[in-house]
Amino acid sequence: MTQDEWLAACVRLTEVMGTPSLTDGSLDGDLQLTAELRAILKNLESSDHFLDRTKVFGRSDGERVTISVDVPRTSNAFYAEDWTDLLTTGSFSWAPPTEYFILKGSSQAHRENYANIVRVARALELAADYVDPDASSRKLIYLGKKKLEMFIIYSDLNTILSEEDIKGVELFLQDADKHKNQRHSIIKASLQEAVGGGAADEIFALLLKKFTAFSRSVEHGYALYVSEFSYEKILEDATKAKLDFHIRINKLISEMQNQLLAIPAAFIFVGTQFKSGTEFDISKISLIFGVLIFGVLMDILVRNQKDSMSAIQHEIDAEILKHIKISAKIKPQIEEIFFPLVDRSKKFKLKMFIIEFSVSTIIAFTMVLTLGGF
Repeated sequence: MTQDEWLAACVRLTEVMGTPSLTDGSLDGDLQLTAELRAILKNLESSDHFLDRTKVFGRSDGERVTISVDVPRTSNAFYAEDWTDLLTTGSFSWAPPTEYFILKGSSQAHRENYANIVRVARALELAADYVDPDASSRKLIYLGKKKLEMFIIYSDLNTILSEEDIKGVELFLQDADKHKNQRHSIIKASLQEAVGGGAADEIFALLLKKFTAFSRSVEHGYALYVSEFSYEKILEDATKAKLDFHIRINKLISEMQNQLLAIPAAFIFVGTQFKSGTEFDISKISLIFGVLIFGVLMDILVRNQKDSMSAIQHEIDAEILKHIKISAKIKPQIEEIFFPLVDRSKKFKLKMFIIEFSVSTIIAFTMVLTLGGF
């Protein structure tokens, strides 16, 4: 009896069993004896996969009997209790057995997704600098500016992968004669972008969920390369520009915080200098002029800060446009890099409005106290 015949016999017995279960490599269950099943059991017995401990062959057809048969669990034929059993056994997470059967929780969609995930793992292995043969699960190692280690570990077979995306990555890496080194560099950069920094035993499962974005990143990176631009260099330049803008915005915010200290000080000063009474004297006139001058100076400072931020915002917009002009395909990555700066500039403008309102409040407060005679 061959391995696939052994598996087929076990599957057939499973189909007619009342409550089949798998325990320590043995299929247990009860069934109604028939001539067909008797023949299957005899074949299993002749191959030492079934021991007639309960004298099943002495029973008549139609009787219900309980049996226990060994199941195949090799790379040629594998009988698994569930998907976890299969995916955590040997090399089956990246190299499926020739034939296999899942007792619980299997569907055609799961089988198709499993096949697609294996294709992804095999394709990514082509770009790996090193494959660790001693790892309990397949471990792919990618070297570069940042080292990335990835175990081929996953459990979710409900993730649907696009045939177009898988085929695109496969063809990209299988064409080894054309720009091989750069193709591998693009894969590494795209992996870092998608899952870099994650735990080695988690990032493959995360990559599957982001596989469409990863595939697009690979496609965009190569499009830039063949256009004589370096995908990694563009993203690196954009990141450096972002850092420069970030420093300049922080400086503006620091200056703004120093200005904010003058507002409560002005309130305290007005309160301590004010004297009750309705008549005007030189102190009240001086106080009014002092507050008005404070308001004018603060308004000038605030306007300067707003103008500085507007200038920085225009530079950020120009920087984004400069990189996008190189290739429109990297627009999402560039916008993602600069988005935090755009968001900070909006919040900065809101804080400037609060300062202007506070200064106006001080002036109004002073005038009310002085003219109202509080």
